[in-house]
Amino acid sequence: EALDAAPRSVVVDSEGEVFFTATSTSVVADAIYHIDSDGEVEEVHIADGDIDDLEIDPRGGLAYSSGTTVYRLRELGMEPEGMANLLFEFYDCFVYYGSSCRLEVAVDPDGFIRATSRHLGPSAGSKLVLIARDGSLVRFPLNFYCQVGDLQVAPDGSTLISCMNGPTRRVWPDGRIQELEGWHPKCDEPGTYTGGAGISVASDGSIFLADSKCNRISKIDSIYGANAYLGSGTAGYAGDEAGLL
Repeated sequence: EALDAAPRSVVVDSEGEVFFTATSTSVVADAIYHIDSDGEVEEVHIADGDIDDLEIDPRGGLAYSSGTTVYRLRELGMEPEGMANLLFEFYDCFVYYGSSCRLEVAVDPDGFIRATSRHLGPSAGSKLVLIARDGSLVRFPLNFYCQVGDLQVAPDGSTLISCMNGPTRRVWPDGRIQELEGWHPKCDEPGTYTGGAGISVASDGSIFLADSKCNRISKIDSIYGANAYLGSGTAGYAGDEAGLL
């Protein structure tokens, strides 16, 4: 089915249900849409503004970020005013240097939400919060210097945060922050990674980074360390520089 607006993000739950975000056709804001088994598209929720990130809650429902706030969407098919629970607001997003924020969210198997802020202005400071299903903070915000690209929950329960201007961070459940080895500011250094606009974690714990600065996909694991998985660091080249494919 043709869409009237450009989709921003898409997620699929364990039963194959597809949800995506796009600008609403009825109001000037982003909305969440559902695609049914017949390919029909239904608008199921209207946000207060632009939606930065959308994730599936394994315990049911969706989590999303919009503006300076993280929401949990428990039910679909209701009026917009009654559908979303405001969980946490990053009040300082407009404090530092007048910069705004982009929020990233990830949900673990128990339904706990990890959320990070990334300042879009001169400040590169970020926060990480852990939010329970009832909206209470499990852990007070952790502050770190990083322009967050993406975050994922690893199989060991830690939170992995890719940074566009520095090393990828692993945050352990007790709050310890570990910088992953192998980061280098230049693209031509073998056995390194540079930045991470996106991050994904395999079931064996291997980490894949979308390195937009160096035009490559980097893989970090415990055996080989950091290596170029796809791409040589030169725009337009999609070859397998490291011989890993």
